Amino acid sequence: MLGYIVILSGCVVVEGFISWVSMRGSILDTAPRASMQYLLYVRLEDA
Repeated sequence: MLGYIVILSGCVVVEGFISWVSMRGSILDTAPRASMQYLLYVRLEDA
């Protein structure tokens, strides 16, 4: 049960970072979202 809570909380933190990074920049200015690919890799490892 403790492992499940740890994994779930890790996923929630990563999802928060993904939301925060995805709100940066604009449609034409994608440089602020350059780190998004690494966050998605971390998210895929958690799943």
